[in-house]
Amino acid sequence: MAENNIEGLKGKTLSKFLAKVVHFLLTIYTIHDFAIKQSFTLFLSEYAGITKQIAAKKHCWILYIK
Repeated sequence: MAENNIEGLKGKTLSKFLAKVVHFLLTIYTIHDFAIKQSFTLFLSEYAGITKQIAAKKHCWILYIK
C-alpha cells in the first residue's frame, strides 16, 4: 500500500515538473515569436517609408520634367 502511494507521489511530481517545463518553453516561444513579429513589422514599416520616399522623389522629378 505504501509503495503505491510513493509511486503516485512520484507521478504527481513528475507531471508538475513536466507542466513547468512546458510552460517555460511556451513562454520562451511566445516571447521569441513576438520579437520576430515586432522586428518584421518594423522592417515592413521602414520598407514602406523608403518606397514612399522614392515615390515622392519620382513624383517631384515628373513634375520638374513637365
